[in-house]
Amino acid sequence: MSFLSFSFPLHMLFLLFNFSFSSSTHPFHHDRQSLLAFKNEITTDPHGSMADWSPAVPFCNWTAVTCSRRHMDRVVSLDLSDMELRGTISPSLVNLSFLHTLDLSGNALHGYIPRQLGRLFRLRELWLHQNELEGNIPSGLYNCTNLVNLALSFNNLTGSIPRELGSLTHLELLFLGANILTGTIPVSLSNISTFIDLDIAENKLMGSVPQELGQLISLQTLHLYENELSGKFELHGTCWAVQEIFVCLVLFWFPSLVEIGISCQIYVNSLITSTGRFYPVEKLINTYYFCNKDHPHSGENKDMEF
Repeated sequence: MSFLSFSFPLHMLFLLFNFSFSSSTHPFHHDRQSLLAFKNEITTDPHGSMADWSPAVPFCNWTAVTCSRRHMDRVVSLDLSDMELRGTISPSLVNLSFLHTLDLSGNALHGYIPRQLGRLFRLRELWLHQNELEGNIPSGLYNCTNLVNLALSFNNLTGSIPRELGSLTHLELLFLGANILTGTIPVSLSNISTFIDLDIAENKLMGSVPQELGQLISLQTLHLYENELSGKFELHGTCWAVQEIFVCLVLFWFPSLVEIGISCQIYVNSLITSTGRFYPVEKLINTYYFCNKDHPHSGENKDMEF
């Protein structure tokens, strides 16, 4: 009897200890601590966008934070876009393992893109454009196999475009323009058949445009201008979706790109290349007259529709 009366409190103490331990290591504690660690790396927050990020407020109610309805207390979205934040991006965000949207665009964040972000396997949207980020594009982002939108344009990123990005087979939008990227355009990008928007303009890319990109029949927007590209590029396929083709601007600024071919099943209009040859194109918006206004054959196609 004395043993039982003594063992019962010990058992209760064990349960209390076990509950306390498991609570302190619960994933939602990681999410809250990760957000606070991110806040600590922000040196300027002129709009007070993180003013309510304190223990007095449940973190799922913090400004810019969205938690899952299915998985309670797990952060699925962090949107601090256009808040004029200054500081760096904390690697602690990797602990937000349920995150599917991270939008830090339109700020003044500097430093490197944390390579740890490549461990956010559920991430679908990564918006880091219009900041002051530098360094290389982390090749580990290829691990984010669910990525649909990846926007890193208008930063100070250097190095080459990682060929590993070609394994992101769900990617629809890739914005890498207005950086200082060098090297060539990886052929592996042609593996992404889901591409709708591809912008790698305003960099220092060299070499030819991979012919395989011309087979991306879902492509609607292709921006290649203000690079140092050369050679021949042909855009094939049905061209049903094409809305903006800014390859034309490459001809205007870089005459070393000797030929651009655009072939479609529906022949509506045509594009004059630097060789003076006409190529059929379904739709060419906003660029035709800018590209060809001084071309000797520009007057031969005045019925171009926009």
